[in-house]
Amino acid sequence: MTLDGSTPRPGEVLPFRRRGRRRMVRRHPVLRWARPMSMAVAIVAAPTLAGWWLLASPTFEIAEAELRSSRVESVVSAALAVPEAASDTRPRVSAEWVERALEPLHGENLWRLDLRRAEEILRRHPWIASVAVSRRAPSTLVVRAVERREAALWRRPEALFYVDRDGRPISPWRPDDGAIDLPIVSTPAVRLEVAPNDAPLADALAVLEEIAAADAEWLVQVSEIEVLGGDDYRLHSRRLPFPVLVRAGEIGPKHRRLRELLPQLSGRWDIAAIDLRFARRIIVQPATDSPRES
Repeated sequence: MTLDGSTPRPGEVLPFRRRGRRRMVRRHPVLRWARPMSMAVAIVAAPTLAGWWLLASPTFEIAEAELRSSRVESVVSAALAVPEAASDTRPRVSAEWVERALEPLHGENLWRLDLRRAEEILRRHPWIASVAVSRRAPSTLVVRAVERREAALWRRPEALFYVDRDGRPISPWRPDDGAIDLPIVSTPAVRLEVAPNDAPLADALAVLEEIAAADAEWLVQVSEIEVLGGDDYRLHSRRLPFPVLVRAGEIGPKHRRLRELLPQLSGRWDIAAIDLRFARRIIVQPATDSPRES
C-alpha cells in the first residue's frame, strides 16, 4: 500500500522518506589535537610557573624569625620539690638573639633554605636543649626552642657555672643574673678539669634526689654539696649550723635517726660536724672538748 492508501502496481518503485542524518565534517588534524595539547601544556606549565615564582620571587625572601620557646621541666625542681623561686624562670633564649643568629639567612629564599642549617646555627646557644625551625609564608622562619633548665651551680675557680639535671655545665653565672637560690656543687681540686659529662656532677645531683626522698624540706635548705671522692659528700645547709657528711645510697635511714637524736645532741654539745657515713653509728665532732653545762 502506498502512502495515499492505494495498492501499488507490479514493478512500481515506491517513494519513501529517509531519516535525517548529520553530515560528518572532517577537521584538520591540527585542530583535532589543539585542545588536548593545550590542556596538557596547561597542566605542565602551571606548576612549573608556580614553582619558579615560589623559588625566585623576592616575595619569599627571608626577612624575620619568630621565636616560640619553652623551658625543660627540671627533674630536680619537679621530683625533688624545689620551689620555682629556686631557679631563674626568665627565658634564657631571647628573640633578639635568635634574630641576630639567623640574620645571615635574611634575603635567602624561604622555600630553598635547608631548615637543618638554621637549626644548627641555633644549637650554638648553650641554653637551647632542642630546636625546630619551620616556614611561614611569605618570609618568616618560626623557631620553636626548648630551653635547658638549671638544677645547681658548679663552683669553679674562675666562676660559678649553671649545671643541668644531667650534670652538664650550661654557662657561667653572671652578676646581672641576680641572686639564684640553687645548691652549689663543689668538686675536689684534682677534678676541676672534669669533662662536660663527667660523673661527679651528675652523682652529686643524684644525692640531692636522695635527700629529697628523705626530707624535702631539708633539700630546700641545702646550700652546698661538696664532692669528697668516692660516694662521700659534705652537705652545708641553712637548716643546720654545721656540715653533715653523708654517703650516697645511705642517706634516708641515717637522716631519720639524726632527726630523732638532734635535739639531744644540740642541747649537749656545740657541734662542729656530724658524720653519717658509718654503719650503725652517728659520729659527732664537737666544737669544744667539753659538753655544755646543764
